[in-house]
Amino acid sequence: MKPIRRATSALLILSCSAFAPRLTAQGSLPVSWTEMTVPSAKLGGDRKIFIVTPGSYDSTTRFPVLVLLDADDRPQFDAAVANLRFLGSRRTIRPMILVGIPNGSTRTFDLTPQTTDSIFGPGPRGSGGADRFADFLIDEVLPAVRARYRTTPYTVLAGHSLGGLFVLHTVANRPGAFSAGIAMSPSLWWSDSTLIAPYATAIARAKTPFRLFLTSGGFEPAIDGPTRTFAAQLDALRSSTLTHEHRRHPADGHTETPLGSLTEGLRFIFEPLSLATGPLALLPPSADSASIINALRQVEVRYSNGARTIGVDTTLPELFVRQIGQNTLSGYRQPGAATVIFRRLVELRPQSPIAHDNLGDALLASRDTAAARAQYRAALSLAEQQHDALEKPIAEKLKRIAVP
Repeated sequence: MKPIRRATSALLILSCSAFAPRLTAQGSLPVSWTEMTVPSAKLGGDRKIFIVTPGSYDSTTRFPVLVLLDADDRPQFDAAVANLRFLGSRRTIRPMILVGIPNGSTRTFDLTPQTTDSIFGPGPRGSGGADRFADFLIDEVLPAVRARYRTTPYTVLAGHSLGGLFVLHTVANRPGAFSAGIAMSPSLWWSDSTLIAPYATAIARAKTPFRLFLTSGGFEPAIDGPTRTFAAQLDALRSSTLTHEHRRHPADGHTETPLGSLTEGLRFIFEPLSLATGPLALLPPSADSASIINALRQVEVRYSNGARTIGVDTTLPELFVRQIGQNTLSGYRQPGAATVIFRRLVELRPQSPIAHDNLGDALLASRDTAAARAQYRAALSLAEQQHDALEKPIAEKLKRIAVP
């Protein structure tokens, strides 16, 4: 059975190359992409990487980083760009800076540890360059990206097939270099699957918190079995610092797993920060004021704790709180609860004209005209100072409630 398994493993690598159209063969880069050259002493020459910033990058916000291997697989990279934008727009994950790493003709060497396998021997086109390539990413690529772009320290490493093997190898051997990892169909058959136990032990024993997401497909038996074994070993080790999940795609073959895996992995990693799920999403249409306020407080605590681990602003986004308050006012018809929510928004964003304006609306719905007038005045003053387009609508509101 051993020669058959080796042949299957070789076929997996060949199929990844054969069915992965390369970025450079597909024409020029889209406008939203930036090509960056990184001089590399580690690799002995220049390497090109691709940077995609989130749509909200024109602010002063700092963003987590996703490092994605095999960026020269154009369909896979296109899907990653689209899914990052989609998930970020739904507040399921934090908007991220995507760093695409093309691997090209040296892919097998760059992404693998050394092996004595007769098919994949040592050398530039063989195997054994994983440590050198990890040094390139950690010591050269990331510092270059951080020098040019506004980033947080939180960094995710993601790869498919040999890229998934590289993720596990790097996480095991360079603890603390990355904050989370997504290993999609990792080639844990490598070196007769002898790396499973040492990788699992090293990752489970790391001293810093880490989130790891693994996937495998039902139609890739050479990968599915070792990945399930690896996940079982992580379970048995009961790490206090590692949060991990293995998700199996029964209907997927090897070349199909990246599409769902990257999306699922990002959702898993950012689950503590997700605003698309949680207590507020579970409220029934008949929820009372106390239930709504309590659910928002739970979400705020959960979000703050998650944001702290990722190194981003711990304050709930203004737009999210506004939408909850507006839904409470217009959908649930609970002006008292809406007033509490908008008071909290004013506490979080005291310089926001629209926060004061929203609080004025809730107070007016609660028949507290005097307090509403005070909030409208505060909103108008801030709008005038900031040359905000809200100035005229707020002034009209003040006229309607007979401001002296």
